[in-house]
Parts: sequence; C-alpha cells; structure tokens
Amino acid sequence: MSTRETQDKIIRAAVEQFNAAGASRVSTNCIAEKAGVSRGNLHYHFSDKKHLILAIWLKIEQEINGWSDEIESPSVSHIAEMTLRQFRLIWQ
Repeated sequence: MSTRETQDKIIRAAVEQFNAAGASRVSTNCIAEKAGVSRGNLHYHFSDKKHLILAIWLKIEQEINGWSDEIESPSVSHIAEMTLRQFRLIWQ
C-alpha cells in the first residue's frame, strides 16, 4: 500500500471516529485500530492527533478551493449544486 493510500485510510478512520465520539475522546490508538494499521505506522504518517486533524482540515480546504475553478458563469443551478456539495462536505 502506498503512503498516500495509507494516509487516506487513516484519515477516513479518524473522521469516522471523530464524528462518532468527538475528537477529544478518540485516541490515535483507536484510529490506528479502526484503520487497520499499527500505532507506529500511524505515527509515522501523523506524529500526533493535532497533525492528523490538520491533514483533515487541509483535505477539506483542497476540496473547497477546487470549486472555484469550476465557475465560469454561475447560474441558479450551479449555486444549487455548490450548496449541495457544501452540505455533503459538512455531513462528512
């Protein structure tokens, strides 16, 4: 498994755990177990929970920044689509 795939797997597990219990209640050990990686492997990619949360934030930021590239001539349907995408992102 590549580094990027492992990081994505860890991030997905962290988001799931954070959404279920709150970031303050979830340990990196729980995230590693949910992701199916060793604690050492998780800490190789993310030195602590703070860096993992930052990686999640950066993924959200990248997603949102990509939306502006799609705007040529905004329409009502485009605005509706963007609103729906925002809701999906918030739901995640």
